[in-house]
Amino acid sequence: MSSVEAHGPHPTATTTQRKMRARLAAFDNRRKDLLAILERACKRKPKTTFDKMKAWRDIRFMAIRYLEEEADIEERRMLAPAADRAKLMKRLGTALCDGRCRLNEMMHDDLRGRLFLEWCEAHGDPDLSDPVMDQFDAEFEQVVTAVVVGLADLEAAAFRAAEQLRHRRGRPDGMGLLQHDFIIALESTYRGITGKPGGAGPGPFTEFVKELLAALGRECVEQTVIDAIKDAKRREVKSPSNNRWGRSLFAD
Repeated sequence: MSSVEAHGPHPTATTTQRKMRARLAAFDNRRKDLLAILERACKRKPKTTFDKMKAWRDIRFMAIRYLEEEADIEERRMLAPAADRAKLMKRLGTALCDGRCRLNEMMHDDLRGRLFLEWCEAHGDPDLSDPVMDQFDAEFEQVVTAVVVGLADLEAAAFRAAEQLRHRRGRPDGMGLLQHDFIIALESTYRGITGKPGGAGPGPFTEFVKELLAALGRECVEQTVIDAIKDAKRREVKSPSNNRWGRSLFAD
């Protein structure tokens, strides 16, 4: 049985999932409005065929992506700051180092014999004069060696993790209403549904993005959406070789 099955899901994860389901249900209630915008865009010249089922599948996928990214950022924001986690990880590495060193020391004094006897009793309690004692002694050495090596590996991993956390930035500020990559993906989705490129000014694409945000509980004014779209397009155009604006999400 896994730890999740034994102890149940983490309360934070459960709350996050409930919020996501509620927001997705609210998004589904705006289906008619969202599809109407896309259908009108298809009727604009040059007219294109509107596939309602495909359109809804595609924009619902984008809604789920948006909600999952928000949930991920929210969960990371609730973690302890990286600096605090780095200190804890360093303390763990030090504790592992102490344990490894003490175990090595014990193997060279009279405590080794007492530890060996207790280990034998837990693994069969052999007669100390029995020939199989040599086998028990060899197995005991293997166990000790494996523990020492394992502690050394964990110790090194803990110190590496502490160093990485020490150089990591603080908690995320949030994803904002529209992140750059999400706008690019929305433009690709819009173009795949309507057969028309997403405009970077007032028009059906801006109307679609604004309505999608509202359906996700993120109301904003039209100018905010326009500014975000223009900024995303400008950043892509600056790098022609890596320009994703106007390209399919599945392009080679």
